[in-house]
Amino acid sequence: MRRTTPPYIFASLLSGLAVAFTGIASAQLAILPTPRLLTIMPMGGQVGTTVEVAITGTDIDDADALRFSDPKITAKPKTAPDGKPEAGKFVVTIAPDATRGVCDVHAVTHIGISTPRAFAVGSMPEITRVKANTTLETALELKPNSICNAIVTAAAADFYSFQATKGKKVIVDCTTADIDSRLIRVLIITDAQGRDLVVNRRGGALEFTPPADGKYFIKVHSLTYEGGAEHFYRLALLDATALEPAPAKKATVVSAYSWLPDSALAKQQP
Repeated sequence: MRRTTPPYIFASLLSGLAVAFTGIASAQLAILPTPRLLTIMPMGGQVGTTVEVAITGTDIDDADALRFSDPKITAKPKTAPDGKPEAGKFVVTIAPDATRGVCDVHAVTHIGISTPRAFAVGSMPEITRVKANTTLETALELKPNSICNAIVTAAAADFYSFQATKGKKVIVDCTTADIDSRLIRVLIITDAQGRDLVVNRRGGALEFTPPADGKYFIKVHSLTYEGGAEHFYRLALLDATALEPAPAKKATVVSAYSWLPDSALAKQQP
C-alpha cells in the first residue's frame, strides 16, 4: 500500500519555512545607526604640541578613540581626577613632523567608525576662545602669527584686538569652509573706536595696511547672524613681512557703514 503524508504535516512544514524566511529577512533589514562626528573643538593645533579637544555628534557617546588620517597625530581619552575617562574629551598629540594642512579625524565607537571631520595642522601658536568677546571692551587680544579657534556668537560679532605699526601690512584670514564649518563669515577691521575701516564678506583673506601706530580691532560675524556649534572658525593674524600668505581677495573700503552695497561704496570712492 502506498503511504501518504498527512496534510497537517505539510502545513507544519510550510509554517516552519515561513518563520525561517521571516527571520532571515528581519536580520537583513536590521541596520545599525551611523555614528556622526559633528564638531571637534579646537579644530586644529600646532605641530609639536599636545592639545585637549572636545567632540560632539550623534551615536558617538561611547567613543573611546580618535583616528586621524595622518599617523603622526594620535589621541587618547582624557581622564578625570578619579581616573575615569571624560566623555567626549581627548588629548591629541601632534608630532613635530606631522603634515601641515587639513587631515581627517574619525571617532571610534562600539558600532563602528564615525563620519570624518576636518582637523587643521599648522606651524603657528594657537589659542581657543573660552569667554564671550562681543564688545570692544571684551575683545580677545591676538598676537602676530597666531591662530584663534572659536564658535561664532549668534546675533552678535566677535571682537579681537591687535597692535599694529604704521605702514606694516597685516593679513587676517578666517578659515571656515575648508574645515567643514557652516559659517558664512563677514570679516571687518576697525579703528580703536570701533569704526569700520575695511570689510570682506566674500571669502579669502583680508589685507590691511595700518594708517597709524596703535590698536585695531577685528570683527567676525555670520552673514545672517546665525550661530551654534557647527558655525566655527579659525582666525589667523599674519605678519605680511614675515610670511608669504596665499593670494587674498581684495577687501572693500568703507566709511562709517560696512553694510552699504558695493555699488554705493564705489560711488563714494575717489
